[in-house]
Amino acid sequence: MLALGPARLMVPSQMLQVAAPGAVVDLFVRPEDMHPAAAGEPITISGMVATQIYQGGHVDLYVDVAQAPSGRVLLRVLGQLGISSWPPGTRIGIALAADKAIAFPALDHNA
Repeated sequence: MLALGPARLMVPSQMLQVAAPGAVVDLFVRPEDMHPAAAGEPITISGMVATQIYQGGHVDLYVDVAQAPSGRVLLRVLGQLGISSWPPGTRIGIALAADKAIAFPALDHNA
């Protein structure tokens, strides 16, 4: 089990066998496996929409998230819903498909 803020996620443990309990890990989730949380849905992490890019069949939302090593997370929202629902400057909660997440022992992000 992995703790991400208030959320608890079950992720495959094969890659974490060398990590000590309580160790910091890197969590990888594909952009299409994350989405703006709906009312009442558990929020894994939150941030502010920095920009949105219409890609035809989907909208890429770039969300500033302080806990992300890069400071920004990419969400892929199907259709045009992302343009009108989450304009830049909107604070959103992010939900993710935990069964699609993969965790690895943390890399040194300062190197």
